[in-house]
This record gives sequence, C-alpha cells and structure tokens, in this order.
Amino acid sequence: MCVRIPRIQNEPNTQKKSKVSTDPVNFNKLNPCWQIGNIDYEGFWGYSNKSEKIYFEINQDLTDLINDDANCDIAIGNALLELDHKEYNNIEDFFGKLHSNSSIEIPNIVVKAVTKCIQRHFFIKRILPKLKEFERLTWYEIETLLSKNEKTRHHSISVLDCSPRAQKRLRELKLNDVEEIFSFRLEWDLRVIGLKKLNYLQILWIDENHEVCPGK
Repeated sequence: MCVRIPRIQNEPNTQKKSKVSTDPVNFNKLNPCWQIGNIDYEGFWGYSNKSEKIYFEINQDLTDLINDDANCDIAIGNALLELDHKEYNNIEDFFGKLHSNSSIEIPNIVVKAVTKCIQRHFFIKRILPKLKEFERLTWYEIETLLSKNEKTRHHSISVLDCSPRAQKRLRELKLNDVEEIFSFRLEWDLRVIGLKKLNYLQILWIDENHEVCPGK
C-alpha cells in the first residue's frame, strides 16, 4: 500500500512525463512516496514499539478476519472488543490480557492480524508524520541533505556493511539478491530502513536504536 501518490514536478508536456517514468536517473527529480504493506512485522525491528506504551485499535482487516474465519471463536471477537481503543504498557501486556479474556487458544493468523493493527497505529502516529515532512523535497534534495558533521543524513547502505543480524534477517526474508538498503534518519538514532524502488521507499524496518548499520 502506498500512502502517497507520487507527483511529477516541472514537466510541461506528456512527452517529458513519459521520459521521467522510464529513465531511472530521472526518478531523483520526483517526490518520495512510501509503501508500508511489506513491513517486516515479525522481525527484530518490526516490533519497534515493544519497549513503550502501545495503543490497540481494531481495523477493517481484522474485523473481516474475525467474521469470515471459521476458526475464530466468538470469544476471541468479544475479547478484542474489550481491548479496543485502549493503551497498554507493551506487547506482552496486551497479549496477556487478550489470552486471559478469551480463555482459548488464539490462531496464529489472528495474532499476526492483531500485531499489524498495533504496528500500523504506531507507524501512523510516530513515523508517518516525520516522513511526510520530506514529501515537499525531491529524492535528489533528500539524498544531498547533510548532517552537522557533513555526512549525508539519508543514504543507501551496502548490505555487506549491515550488522550480522540484519544480513541474516534479509536472507530469512528471501531478499538474498538485495545489494543495498536505504536509511532514512528521522531523529538522532531513529531510522526507517527500506528498499528504494523508482521513486518510492518500500519500508522494511523501524530501527529505533541505529542497530541495522551501527555507526563506525
């Protein structure tokens, strides 16, 4: 799912638009957009909100799953309704209450759907507003922004320079052919890590502690 439709800037006619859309070099003239449908929810950096309070809100996908899946007992649906629109200390606190309220085994498919609800809320509330600040810039402008020590703030990283844990996770995700990932620096240690494709970033991880590629 792309959360922003890309815009083509300063292209006065159809012919030039076509050129921008086919020439990879010219994608740097476009504004960024973000694809969040492939976030690695189950990976180490997928549960990036595990150390802080979380907020659970039932979305339409989870509602449809509960209503359509024959393995979803009505007790699970009722338990989720009791937990809806409330804050919890962490992931463990939330799932502890979910298991206690439902009193039955919760299918893995429901656990994954519930986790995505939490992560999506975390992403939209904390991460997306920061990313949207960059939408007025082109990719060229973003990649040439410098920090105080004259290093680029947002840049590609060779997979070979990533931490062993990050390299291992990429292999587990069957991304063996990926040579580079892209790092967006949002705060001092907070990074969004993804795969840059054309003019959008396919977000993979939320790296809160600068662990995917620690500074040398």
